Amino acid sequence: MVSLKLPRPVVFSAVIVLLIVGAHAPWALGEPGRARAPAELDVAEILEQVTRATELPPGIGFRQEIVLRAFFSTWRFEAEVRLEPDGRVSSKTKGAPSFLPDSFAVELVELGRSPYLFDLRLIEVQDDGLYVLQGPRLKDQGSGAREATFWIDPQRWVIEKAEAAYPWGKLHVSQEYTRDLGYQLLARQKARATPFGFTLDIIYRDYQIP
Repeated sequence: MVSLKLPRPVVFSAVIVLLIVGAHAPWALGEPGRARAPAELDVAEILEQVTRATELPPGIGFRQEIVLRAFFSTWRFEAEVRLEPDGRVSSKTKGAPSFLPDSFAVELVELGRSPYLFDLRLIEVQDDGLYVLQGPRLKDQGSGAREATFWIDPQRWVIEKAEAAYPWGKLHVSQEYTRDLGYQLLARQKARATPFGFTLDIIYRDYQIP
């Protein structure tokens, strides 16, 4: 039986960390490529394709509208985010609850690095064509999720959903996209932590590319 009697700041901080290590957020995507058979493509090349497809142009800016639901309460807030010319991500959050770290919005943007924290292998090609990658956390990549699974669309090279396993339960993330300004951009993220029932809903708006 899982106890839910955890201090709120500790639990919410854990949710934020889980998001960082448990999912990938593809932002700006190139043109869709031809999907190849699994025998033609190893995991390293799959990740390289995703990396190339999700590079953000320097100077891009956008707004995050965030809804956090937990403990029978709801928090709504937003953040303005920008990728600086030197590669840094800057943000300004408005109305966020005090228990969230100032770096919350930036951490969401940097989720794209998370697949490299795991020793992934291709375990399945689903009937819908999605590649399923799964593996344990690399020993030299610190603490966090014990194992992660990513579902990759090889037509667009996006990770449509992800799942991270922890001693206490699992984090599930799904993502939606839209095409605008010559890019296919992340439109929405939804995250759910089980068995605790926390949910995050992040909508991305007002993309500006210089």
